[in-house]
Amino acid sequence: MSNKIKFHLDENMPKAVAIELRRLGIDVMTTPDKALIGRVDMDQQAFANQEERVLVTRDDDFLKIAS
Repeated sequence: MSNKIKFHLDENMPKAVAIELRRLGIDVMTTPDKALIGRVDMDQQAFANQEERVLVTRDDDFLKIAS
């Protein structure tokens, strides 16, 4: 098990964020990378959980959904 945090950026995060994080050596997947565009927030969260990643989103309503 790795001690490094891995991230999954949903489609609301700018592509530039993923590019810069990757440039810094951070493990990042994005919704477009995994063909998840248009999938609901719960699907995004399920994918992140399955991959042991932290979901990063700009959705205003996500905290209501996730709690």
